[in-house]
Amino acid sequence: LLEFGEIWKIVIHLDNIYGGLDKVQLKPNDVFIVEIKPSVGSMLKVERRIPPSIDPVMDLG
Repeated sequence: LLEFGEIWKIVIHLDNIYGGLDKVQLKPNDVFIVEIKPSVGSMLKVERRIPPSIDPVMDLG
């Protein structure tokens, strides 16, 4: 449970979602959305764009 002022981090393993890094369907400059749905309260929608150059590990903060 997060409280006001706390910092959090979300890690998404695309290789687990797509069944391997060679099957990932996101390309450079694609936009993706992560929806965070708490048990109570409103949903938080985070939208990011994939950079033109992709590394195996990236911080899109």
